[in-house]
Amino acid sequence: MQKQQSPAGKQPCAFFMKGICKYTEDKCKWSHDIPEELEVGSATRYFKEIREDGSSHRSEQNTTRGWNFGWRVNSTTKREGRFNEALLELASIPEAAKEINLEGFLKKPRFSHTDLIRAITHPLPTPEIARYLCNWDKSDVCDRINLPYHDFPPLFYASETHDCKLVRLLIEMGARYDVCGRDAIPLLPWIILKDHPRSSQVVGTLLSLGCNANTIPPYMYEDVMRVPADAVAEDFLPTTPWCTPSLRVELARRMNLSHRYLLNKASRLKAPSPRRLQTARHLKISGLFGMPYFVVGQEIATEIVCSSVISHLCIKSSHPLVMAFVGPPGHGKTELARQMGELLSAEIKVIDCTEMRYETDLLGPKAPYRGHQAGSPLNNHLANGHGKRTVVFLDEFDKTTEEVRQSLLIVLDQGIYKDRRDPSQEYDCGNTIWILATNLGDRVIQDFCQNSPRLGGELSPVHVDDLSSKIRNIFLQTFKGPLTGRITAIVPFLNFNAVEQAMMVHKLFLSFAAELRAPVCFRESRLIGGINLKMGVHPADGDSPVCALLAQKGYHPGLGARSLEQVIDRFVKKPLCDAALEGDEIVDDEKNTGPLMLYSVDHRPIGEQGQGVIIVRRLASGESSGEC
Repeated sequence: MQKQQSPAGKQPCAFFMKGICKYTEDKCKWSHDIPEELEVGSATRYFKEIREDGSSHRSEQNTTRGWNFGWRVNSTTKREGRFNEALLELASIPEAAKEINLEGFLKKPRFSHTDLIRAITHPLPTPEIARYLCNWDKSDVCDRINLPYHDFPPLFYASETHDCKLVRLLIEMGARYDVCGRDAIPLLPWIILKDHPRSSQVVGTLLSLGCNANTIPPYMYEDVMRVPADAVAEDFLPTTPWCTPSLRVELARRMNLSHRYLLNKASRLKAPSPRRLQTARHLKISGLFGMPYFVVGQEIATEIVCSSVISHLCIKSSHPLVMAFVGPPGHGKTELARQMGELLSAEIKVIDCTEMRYETDLLGPKAPYRGHQAGSPLNNHLANGHGKRTVVFLDEFDKTTEEVRQSLLIVLDQGIYKDRRDPSQEYDCGNTIWILATNLGDRVIQDFCQNSPRLGGELSPVHVDDLSSKIRNIFLQTFKGPLTGRITAIVPFLNFNAVEQAMMVHKLFLSFAAELRAPVCFRESRLIGGINLKMGVHPADGDSPVCALLAQKGYHPGLGARSLEQVIDRFVKKPLCDAALEGDEIVDDEKNTGPLMLYSVDHRPIGEQGQGVIIVRRLASGESSGEC
């Protein structure tokens, strides 16, 4: 077809020839026709990585804002294998020569850490960034991923997004958490100084991956419930030269209860031995060592789970791993199972067994009965996970009947399962990790917590073994011998102590505060937003007294975190809603995009028994608040 000529007097669009014109041809005031002298190359967006033979060039769609763009040789020239020849021909044209880095095209391109930072700050979704990183040679990525851009390596930019999956991805690709940013500030204190509600999640992720808590002076988190003093700790200054007096005061002011709790836990937990770490990496389960940083308390439970999984995988067994999570509701059984599945990169299936009365409720009807073609959630999960490492979490397992428990005996013992949709199909479930969550024995656990010396120190293995034996005896009475004999490990979940209660309150508070930062959006029914919610107006007191008071008002050992959620609803969410909706100010687009409104949650002590009143109010402009 003959090429349409440009209208008289209409010059070619330079932006179109560079591939960056934002207008269509009918709306652009310049011509989108390619001059004949440039016909050898078409001007479209592309990634710089194009091989000499023209194969496997990247997507040309506009999904890579901020990446390197340039000229792309047309498909005919690429098929003829004249890639370099066409580039040389383009370079001979003055209009195109200034846009072509000929030396860079003819050489194999290298991973660019600045391109990665542009993708992080735009931002691109984490899966897109993962695909981009995987397309480069890993040694090349490791060599350049720690290079700074404006004094900060890419990991600092990733941490600022508070996307824990992105942070974990960069560290897996070679990013180092011990590098420093501007003014030689390490990553951990830099995140805390950013003062964001989700910063504690990033701190926990870094600590779970091996970041050293001692980059921050230990005196700042030795006492979790106390705000660090402004006094200079001379013993720590030589090892922390970045921590100047002014910066130390600011760090102490912005370090909240969750930061101190995680740092204190990191300083107390014993690091895995090199041999254990080597074995875990070989089995691709090293993420299990980070479980304590994603649940509140339950250090005994995380230790039992970690050792049980490692020993089961190290020493081949003909039986699947079956663990019983035992304890009162709201103390982390479901959360620990979810975190374990995520850290193991294993698909997890949560089954609520409250209404499981017959085996068909759990596994579905057998062929040829009606409905067998659909199977059941558990049946289909086991079939799809043939030979894979998966996690099955049977919640409220003590509510099941004897018929349901009998239907699981074969798969829990032999690791073999027959598909209800097709009985001729047998699936290998030997790598499936089974978790039976139950409230049986919660009275024994509560008595144990009241009488044990846990609050004064760590429990000895003798105490834990004695508790497990009592729980196993209860299982024998309720579940009988066949099922109890298939349970590999009993994992007790203990009540929260005073510090853990306050920490759980703070965790729930931070989650709520992060939601409030989003702007009001009537289309999404988000009617309250654009709020920066702080806890503790006075820096000297901090957030610990408020969290302790809220925990004191509502924690119940039989409900755990659920009772504390009710406390947050009653003393924080409802008063904040009342305060935010008070007055005649109407939210519009202009006000909705302005600075965040500052609210605080504080307490007023009453009496000498630690009692007090929770106060939620809006702070005046310029009024200082304490910690996040």
